[in-house]
Order: sequence, then structure tokens, then C-alpha cells
Amino acid sequence: MTNKGPSKAIESIVARLIPPARREEVLGDLRERYRGTAQYLIDALRTVPHVTASQIVRTIDPRLVVAEAFSFYFGFFLSSRNWQGPAHDQAALASAIPSGVALISFLFLHAYVPQGHRTEFRLASCAAIAVAIASATELFVRSADPRLALSGRSLVVGSLIAGVMAWQAAAGMGVIYRGKPDR
Repeated sequence: MTNKGPSKAIESIVARLIPPARREEVLGDLRERYRGTAQYLIDALRTVPHVTASQIVRTIDPRLVVAEAFSFYFGFFLSSRNWQGPAHDQAALASAIPSGVALISFLFLHAYVPQGHRTEFRLASCAAIAVAIASATELFVRSADPRLALSGRSLVVGSLIAGVMAWQAAAGMGVIYRGKPDR
């Protein structure tokens, strides 16, 4: 008796890792190439990152990336309160870390929102989750080198400012969530 495809449990896990817009076609390709569980998992590990990156490129408008990057950075930097002197450089660097993490998180999260479900609520959720991931990352940064991390107060205030600004920037643009088709 030969196995004709991956187990339902493994295929379900792999399906969750693939952006919804590409899920069916990618799972079909992976099923066609199925030769065994180990080979399927290796094939999935090779394929999913490329598909995800491709989906990010397909769904993100460069103007949105710039607006989001500015929103995240400005929100965290504004909360640092160190706008002059040597502390300014440290605040600028400390603000860049959560901003970069939030932007990358936002891009990934956006790639996983199905085209028909792109609402302002989903947009706000993506911004909030991205800021939460950035805040969690800051806890690791603080334990590694406190000089590279924002203070607790700055992190909380910056998260709120950055999240609201990112949400409003994308909602105001209306580019992504109001019918822009995937390319």
C-alpha cells in the first residue's frame, strides 16, 4: 500500500504557513511532488518563504511601505523624549529597532490577510499585532543591551503612537484595503 499524499495533519500545518491567496495552488504543487513525508516537509520549507515573499511583493504598495516605516519610526522616536545632544543618537538607534521589527511584522501580517477580508478592522489588527511583536522584541533587546532599548514608558507610549499612526496612514491611503487587486 503506497501513500498517495501527505497526512492531513501535516498538510494542514503547511497550509497555515502559506498566504491564503496562494494556498490552493501551492498545496497542489506540493501534493504533486509528494514522494514521502520527509521530502514533503523539506519541499515545504524551501517553498513557503519564497511564496510568502512573493505575496508580500504582490500585495504591498511601495507608498504604503514608506508611510508605515515613517509611522512606526516617528511613533517610537517621538516617545523617546531625547531630541538633542548625544542622547539623540542613542534614541534614534533605539527607535530604529522596534520600528524595523514592526514594519517587517506588518508586511508579513498583511500578506496573510485574504483579499476579500481587507477591512479597516483587519488593518488596525495588523498594526496592533506588529507593534506588539516589536514591543516583545524590545524586551529581548533590553536584556541583551539596555543602551539599545527604549525605556518602558517610551515603549508603551511609542507603541500607542506608532500603532495609531500606522493604522491611520494605511487607512488614509486607501490603497491596499479598498479593492487594489493582487498583481
